[in-house]
Amino acid sequence: SPRAQPSSPRPPTSPQARAPSPRPAASSTPSPSWARSDAVTSSKIRLAGPLLKLSPSFMGGWQLRWFEISDGCVRYYASPDDAKAGKEPKGQVELRGMKIQKKSGTTFEFTTTNSGERVFGLDADIAKSVASAGWDVGPSAPPCMQDWVVALEQEAVFSRRA
Repeated sequence: SPRAQPSSPRPPTSPQARAPSPRPAASSTPSPSWARSDAVTSSKIRLAGPLLKLSPSFMGGWQLRWFEISDGCVRYYASPDDAKAGKEPKGQVELRGMKIQKKSGTTFEFTTTNSGERVFGLDADIAKSVASAGWDVGPSAPPCMQDWVVALEQEAVFSRRA
C-alpha cells in the first residue's frame, strides 16, 4: 500500500500511479514538512496540503491555499507556515451535510449545510502555483483530487457522529 504509518512519509508517486486507499487518508500526512504539532489542533489531521480555491468574489480567480481537514471541518490558510504557526485560518467550514457537487480531472466542488448557497471550488493541480509561491512541501507528491474527496467524505461522516 502507498500509505505509510502516521510517523512515516509517503513514498513519492505520480498522481496517476496512486490508487484511492480504502483506509482513511488522514492516518498520515504527505510529508514530515507538512506535519503540525499536536498543540495546534485538538485531533489528528485527516489530510493536509495545498489546493487552489476559487475565490467567491467576482474578480478573485484561483488562490493557492493550505488546507487541513480535521475536527469535522476543513480549514484553509494563506500558507503552510501560517498553519504550522497556529495562526487563525483564513476560512473554516463545518463539513456537516457536505455534498460533493461535481468532479472533473483535478477539480471538484462542494457545499455544506452551513455554507448556504456558497459552492467551494477547489483544484488539486497545484504544482506550478506551489513552485511560484516558493512553498516547501517536501519530496512527496501532494494529495490528488481523489485523496481530497475521500478525506472530505470521511470527515463529513465523522462530523455526523460527533
